[in-house]
Amino acid sequence: MKQIILVVILVLSFSSTSFAKKTNFLFTGISTVKFDEIVRFDEYGKLSLNKEKERLDNLFFSITNDKTVKSLIVFKLNKSDSRKKKLKRFKVISKHLDYRKADKSRITFAFIEADNEQTIVYVEPQDTDLLYLLDLISGETAKHKIIKAEELSQKITELFPKK
Repeated sequence: MKQIILVVILVLSFSSTSFAKKTNFLFTGISTVKFDEIVRFDEYGKLSLNKEKERLDNLFFSITNDKTVKSLIVFKLNKSDSRKKKLKRFKVISKHLDYRKADKSRITFAFIEADNEQTIVYVEPQDTDLLYLLDLISGETAKHKIIKAEELSQKITELFPKK
């Protein structure tokens, strides 16, 4: 039994730290580091939907364990991707939020068209002004479409109108 528990802890520690290595975030077994400032939690380019769900799971785990923070996820969407492809991606993300019972009130999405697909995940204290944060990180607040995670399933088609 001790061997099984040790293996589970090692697997969790390895998988968590391997994808968080570019960030200031650190898993320490079961407990996590507290966020008292804006932290670039994760960043990735184009991924399969399953890999993206894995990355989001780590975010959900972290903000669930620290009620003093919220998250901003900036999606830089490839201009050349079809509306259908974008809708599919965010429908999957919306369903995944429901499946994981993530606290949607503490997750905000920002969307902007770009030449290359990139997703940047920030974790910040609850009192952080998200418009200020967007301006700070990109200088292009007005170009972002911003939506709360709790509104995603209802407003998903409005995000990507037919042309």
